[in-house]
Amino acid sequence: MTGQGKTRGVRVRAQANRFAPLTRTVQLLEPLTKVDFTLAQGNIFRGRVLDDADNTIAVAVVRTEADEHGLDRYKWQTRTDAEGRFEWDSAPEEPVLFWFEADGYNWLRDIPLMADGSEHEIKLTRRAAE
Repeated sequence: MTGQGKTRGVRVRAQANRFAPLTRTVQLLEPLTKVDFTLAQGNIFRGRVLDDADNTIAVAVVRTEADEHGLDRYKWQTRTDAEGRFEWDSAPEEPVLFWFEADGYNWLRDIPLMADGSEHEIKLTRRAAE
């Protein structure tokens, strides 16, 4: 940054229920910067977490994952219900990286999935006994 008109890029994320989240890098201008966001209608991302024998996994953690640069473009997390199902009604249109984990199972990371109206089936394998 130099002299007058100092700027710096800052990542700003806007999220609201039933609207797709939006992350932008904005240049902050001194003394005040106004940032307007227009959020699109959210998409429904749904799925079911199962083990390798097709048994449902209740209370598994489902969450968005950071990208290869360690940046969280979207921030969302839930647990599966008694039937292993989950749903996010505010998903963006593009693919998002997800992380899936449950007690006693190996976790899955960096799984790119889209909110395309289908029910995604996620399979976790049992962790070897120690």
